[in-house]
Amino acid sequence: DSANPTLVSDIDLEGEGRDLFLAPTDSSKLFVAYSKSDADNGITVLDISDLENISSLADIKTSAVPISIWVEDTLVYAGSNQGFDNWFLELFSIANLDEPKLLASRDGAGLIWDIQTFDEFVIASFQGTINLVPLMDSPLVLNFDSKTKGASPSEINRVSIEGVKMGGGQPQIGVFSKYDLNLIAQ
Repeated sequence: DSANPTLVSDIDLEGEGRDLFLAPTDSSKLFVAYSKSDADNGITVLDISDLENISSLADIKTSAVPISIWVEDTLVYAGSNQGFDNWFLELFSIANLDEPKLLASRDGAGLIWDIQTFDEFVIASFQGTINLVPLMDSPLVLNFDSKTKGASPSEINRVSIEGVKMGGGQPQIGVFSKYDLNLIAQ
């Protein structure tokens, strides 16, 4: 009854909840980003197949406070911030839930806000810089400022990848190649 919702079950999580993700391909798992302290952050994977008996399946430790998570099959993407100084984009494998494994990581100065995947890309909104990896084509960075409001995608400033500092103070979108993230994991 949507007019009178009732609590079916709950589970206590330590720390602050930051984000959650329910994978459309496996609705029995709920991914919850949390922060307990500056040094204890991560993603808890919960089994919600029986809502009256929710249980924890895995705990994935992130490099900083996770702000946004995205899941595809056995891959977990996490965007996290260390204060207002550094951001991280991390890729984890949960093929073995007993031992989640960090596969790849990108980072930079500033903040990351949201991540999603689309086809062969990981798209992140952030503000700041990206620490580049030599011989890597991605990311393509799109800058958004007062001049781009209402602009078509072809009119938005694309920043070339010619150094460590990219963009600056304005909001940006980084389009990372999943192929490049996999290269880091090799």
